[in-house]
This record gives sequence, C-alpha cells and structure tokens, in this order.
Amino acid sequence: HEQIDVMNRSSQPESLVREQIYTNEEYERLNDIRTPSHQWITTWFTRFLTGEKNPASDADWNEYIQGLETYGLDEWVKLVQDIYKAQPDRVKH
Repeated sequence: HEQIDVMNRSSQPESLVREQIYTNEEYERLNDIRTPSHQWITTWFTRFLTGEKNPASDADWNEYIQGLETYGLDEWVKLVQDIYKAQPDRVKH
C-alpha cells in the first residue's frame, strides 16, 4: 500500500472538493439553516461529552436527530447537493 504524507502538500491532489459557487439566495438560506443547527450541534456535543446524554441511547440519539430535522437538516442537505450539481454550469472557462 502506498502511503501519502498528508502534511506534504506536493503529494496531495490539487483539490479534493472544488470550491463552491453560490447564488446570494443560496448563501443566505444556507446561513439561515446553519446558524441554529450549529448551536444545536454544539449543545448536544457538550451533552454527549459530559454524559448528560448518551449517543448510544436510541432515545437520546433520536432526540438529537429530530432537533436537526427541526432546524432544516433535510433542506440543507438537498440545497448543498443541488449547489454541488450546478457547479459545472456556474464555472466560467
């Protein structure tokens, strides 16, 4: 197996994920979803780390996921996928 030195930039591909081009509306909507969901993730990460909640518990995990869905997780995923698919049409050659 070939090993790649991840600290050596010359051994890495040009780009693993290309830079995304957003419309203003897409950017605003992503931020509208990202801000509250990020706060939710941070809060639950703390709860998991402190033992207040247990990620192995179906009830706790389902509550965490349900919160993400409330904040627009499904919409965020669809929007990011649509943006990614639209990139070839948005890149100017």
